Amino acid sequence: MKSVPELALHLKSTLNVKQLLESGLKDCVGDFVPSKVLSIGKAGCDLALGAKSLFPNCSGLIVTKYGHGFPINDFDLIEANHPVPDENSIIAAKATFDFVKNVDEPLLVLISGGGSALLCAPIEGITLQDKIEITTSLLRSGATIDEINVVRKSLSQIKAGGLTKKLNSLVLNQVRVVVISDVVGNDLSTISSGPFFGPSPCISKTIDILKNYGINFSPSIEKALKNKNNSDFCENPNHFILSDVNQAVGLARNFLDASGYEVFTYPNSLNGLLQNNVRTMLDWLDYKPGTAWISGGECTVEVSGDGLGGRNQQWAIEAAIALVEKGFSDFEAFSYATDGNDGPTDSAGGWVCSNWLVENIDQARDAVESNNAYPFLKKFNGHLMTGPTGTNINDVRGILFRPQTIQNHML
Repeated sequence: MKSVPELALHLKSTLNVKQLLESGLKDCVGDFVPSKVLSIGKAGCDLALGAKSLFPNCSGLIVTKYGHGFPINDFDLIEANHPVPDENSIIAAKATFDFVKNVDEPLLVLISGGGSALLCAPIEGITLQDKIEITTSLLRSGATIDEINVVRKSLSQIKAGGLTKKLNSLVLNQVRVVVISDVVGNDLSTISSGPFFGPSPCISKTIDILKNYGINFSPSIEKALKNKNNSDFCENPNHFILSDVNQAVGLARNFLDASGYEVFTYPNSLNGLLQNNVRTMLDWLDYKPGTAWISGGECTVEVSGDGLGGRNQQWAIEAAIALVEKGFSDFEAFSYATDGNDGPTDSAGGWVCSNWLVENIDQARDAVESNNAYPFLKKFNGHLMTGPTGTNINDVRGILFRPQTIQNHML
């Protein structure tokens, strides 16, 4: 049977957004022919390259993550930081505002995950440092991605339809927005925080989220939020979903099926706090040899340690520990980030084999406790190393039971 690292590389090669765009764009926008293209997100360059192959005369602007960019004729390129904004995020936002304001031709907007951090235009009274501190605190708090994006949108001039407001109203019907979704449920207001999709969220909800997670913010920040003007909402341009996590789960299913597993996929996306996510997964699956149990989605981690890792590496270890504690062996647990980057590491995720976990389970528990999954997995070649993939459609995770009889079955 093929290995989990082979599965990760297979997903990287088959989730080619340039090919997705070339094959699926017409189904989204019909005979629409853009002169200008704005491509935002981790898949920004790959999407722009696909647009350029379809529309050779187009030109435009790309905003993507450091290390994800490459030159494309007739396109300007700006790289910025993710998941926490930096000075280049400010530069990218200003350039994007200027680009959109000056468009008077058919415009194709290509959005993929990551735009929330890559474009940073704080509201009046909020500094870049304020946004960095609040975003960093939220990412470590266990807040859901939806809650984080509510706060991001409230602090921003560019999110929640901010770019739509800069469009000349006469060209609104000449704009098409095509999205690679990294958001469960494909909520258009949440994908990259909806730069072309309003309205802005309720400010009181934002303040409640900050208080619920114990995020410190000054009276001046609260005043700036309450002074934000959300009254100038305008119509949203047409949006289309090109790809989402269901496609990645389907490709994983096909790969494992061809490898000889009987494959089961969770009927919905699995999200929420990592520990709850693992528990739901283990309660759902049945412990049969030769089976694979797959889910897609995105979980959050409440960080208490100061180690190095990411949610996918942490998920693989925690799921494996939970299986061992239930008395099972002969399994592999994995979790893979489809963008090729799990947290602030060069790993796309982790995979854990029961054979070596059992002998090192105390180290594994220490790694989980200190949020230090990266060095633990490195000892056992437990990283999924694909490099940036050019797409971003959530995470794919699973548990594989080998065809042998499972030992110590305790149910």
